[in-house]
Amino acid sequence: MRDRNTRLDATVRGRDHQTTEGGVRAILSSNTMKRGSTGIGGGGIYFATSPEQTQHKAHSKGFIFRCRVRLGNVDHWPAHRIDKNITFRKLSSRKFDSVHIPRPGGHEYVVYNSDQVELVEVCRVNSNGSVGPWRPVQDLDEESPSLESFLNDKKSEPEAQYWIS
Repeated sequence: MRDRNTRLDATVRGRDHQTTEGGVRAILSSNTMKRGSTGIGGGGIYFATSPEQTQHKAHSKGFIFRCRVRLGNVDHWPAHRIDKNITFRKLSSRKFDSVHIPRPGGHEYVVYNSDQVELVEVCRVNSNGSVGPWRPVQDLDEESPSLESFLNDKKSEPEAQYWIS
């Protein structure tokens, strides 16, 4: 376990994940991202390298989480590779902790365990595709009025700042 944590902590990057309002509620209620069941890199938690890239990649849209992702030892795949049967166990047996897939429209990173993801901020994707303003996750308790206010604020002005890693 110590070896895995050492590997994970060696490569921490800022990454973005887009989801729906229901996804925001589920993630905030557990304070955890859980892996999905399908994808080109199997059932994992998928990230893009910028908010804009999540627009091309996400199946569920509306809100973007900005996260610190512990990538560890990354298995770099060619753009054309698809392995829907990859699992954490298979990946870790080869001493990898995550997958990187360079795809048209941007790079994808896949992790397979929630302990690799730290939630930092969340924002709404506005109707014109702009994002913002960003809100610290710690300020959005699932039962607080601030969460409902954030989720219902469709008039948010876009922010011009983006996270660069």
